[in-house]
Amino acid sequence: MSSSTAANIYNFGVHTYHRYITLSGHLFGATGMICNEEHYRNWPPDVQAAVDEAAREATALQRRLAAARIPKYWQRSIPTTTRSFT
Repeated sequence: MSSSTAANIYNFGVHTYHRYITLSGHLFGATGMICNEEHYRNWPPDVQAAVDEAAREATALQRRLAAARIPKYWQRSIPTTTRSFT
């Protein structure tokens, strides 16, 4: 998930121990994009900008994909009796 809150809840079985789960969007998972700083600084500005933009686009896509997975995990993993969306 890539990772998402829903995947973590399902994969770690949190829903079997907690009756109510709040999806507040506060979970933070970091994935590093590692590059030698000296090499990066020596790239032409247009290459630096392209890499920076690609990182922003990848982050946005991952967040959309993670959000889209939430209903799928709820439907297959959490019994209706423990669901609460108020």
